[in-house]
Amino acid sequence: MFALMLAGIIGTFNETAINIAISDIINQFAITEAKVQWLTSGYLLTLGILVPLSGLLIQWFSTRQLFLTSVSMSIVGSAIGAMAGSFDILLLGRILQ
Repeated sequence: MFALMLAGIIGTFNETAINIAISDIINQFAITEAKVQWLTSGYLLTLGILVPLSGLLIQWFSTRQLFLTSVSMSIVGSAIGAMAGSFDILLLGRILQ
């Protein structure tokens, strides 16, 4: 139960934390507001595809496998985003989150 609650908190944090950093990201990567919006759009688009798809995936994989895979991908995406040297790499990390 603790792992599920922690994953829920981290997921909510991932959805909202980027809004605070948008102005810094614009300055750091010298991009426009329209381009930085892809960080939120890409994340939510991926989430919107994977949430309904999880109903299908649960037929082939156990809940434990799906949970561990999703948490692992979130950690890998966060690490890629933290080390991103360009906006494209940051976007890739954000989508993996």
